[in-house]
Amino acid sequence: MIFEIVPFGTEKLKESFSSKINKRLDRKIKPRFINWILTYRCDSHCRMCNIWQKYLLKPDMVKEELSLAEIKKFLSDNKDFLSEVEHIGLTGGEFFTRPDAVEIIRAIREFLPNAATGPQTNGFAVNRIKRKLKEIVSFYPELGIAVSIDGIGETHNQIRGIENAFDKAIETIKYAKSLGINRITCGMTLGNKNYKEILAVRDLVEGLGCEFSCFLPDEAEYFGNLGKQVRLPRMVRKEIIDVLKKNFGYHYYMDNLRSQMEGNTKRSLPCYSGYYSITIDPFGNVKPCILRNESFGNIKGKPLEEILYGKKAKELKRKIKNCVCWSQCEVSTSILADSFDILRWFPRCNDKKRFLSKVNQIKNGIK
Repeated sequence: MIFEIVPFGTEKLKESFSSKINKRLDRKIKPRFINWILTYRCDSHCRMCNIWQKYLLKPDMVKEELSLAEIKKFLSDNKDFLSEVEHIGLTGGEFFTRPDAVEIIRAIREFLPNAATGPQTNGFAVNRIKRKLKEIVSFYPELGIAVSIDGIGETHNQIRGIENAFDKAIETIKYAKSLGINRITCGMTLGNKNYKEILAVRDLVEGLGCEFSCFLPDEAEYFGNLGKQVRLPRMVRKEIIDVLKKNFGYHYYMDNLRSQMEGNTKRSLPCYSGYYSITIDPFGNVKPCILRNESFGNIKGKPLEEILYGKKAKELKRKIKNCVCWSQCEVSTSILADSFDILRWFPRCNDKKRFLSKVNQIKNGIK
């Protein structure tokens, strides 16, 4: 994704400059990216995330999730305000646990035909996922997906808390490729059990023709891990820094992650959460991003434009104005709105040749 938006063209520079001005003046901005959490149901038992426990503790909550009818009403009623949405990421929990997963994507294609969309999945329920992917591709062949890979073999199984989770995730990826799905990303959440396998996972993922990235675990109410110790020990962090420095100097996200872990730089990319990007939770609450529990309002009660530019939203945007997190979900949308930060980073990029090679490959249609 990053290699596709390098601001070496006049139009991209104009877009980024416009984003800065619009945010600074708090102008009404139509959202361009939605991270939509459709459910907290999950069939994994991940070590770093307790989402799967939410409905075990409060089983009646599942009944409060947005229905397909409510999702369609939101898309229809807010069609004009959503007209500039470029991408809707579908996540959970596990998105494919929703019986209406196919119809949700069909509705997005119907009401917002210019918006790309794609689900995140653990790839565990292979037969169910295969069936639904095949149906989705029949009306949306451009679909992209993200499949989590947190280690090789038993390492992945232990982190995900599911027997044979690794083999099933790989089977899901291969089946998606057989359907012609070419935009597949694989993220690796780093922890004590898998940090020594970064390069092995990268080689596997790229060998399958997928995009690889790795990141530190986030702590938030969304993950159900507030107060849980997710910060890695100093020696583990030191080894991660070394691997990132030697192997991912060409990658904007991972190289900045390394630099921030070292304490050499602070985040310089402005946060556009609540402006160009929003998060919607399973119950319709609109939030700046997945790391914030505070809500602007609920889509069941008001039009989205009114929610995002009301008094409550203004106060919350002011509160998060100087956020310095480096969460991949948020960074990946903010950098699309304002790609100037790539130019700021490029002089300290320690593998400029490979970075430019990747940019050139993308421009020439080579993945």
